[in-house]
Amino acid sequence: MKLEARHIFLTINLTLFTILLYYLWFIALPYYTYTYYYEAIRNTIILVSILLLVAMSLSSILILRMGKEEEQEEIDIGKH
Repeated sequence: MKLEARHIFLTINLTLFTILLYYLWFIALPYYTYTYYYEAIRNTIILVSILLLVAMSLSSILILRMGKEEEQEEIDIGKH
């Protein structure tokens, strides 16, 4: 994978996760502000946010690692 493609994937990854977190906190949660379910929804959104951050971190690490492995393969082929 080329360096530019990795940056595009990381940008898309970050953008989609940011949009989803924004939606959860600023659109979905206020819908339940004065209801009986507010605390349960807020706790669920906190859990989902933490899990999304973990997923974003892992996918970013994998994208970066995959690019490093491909760069090493290209270098190894060039030496032979």
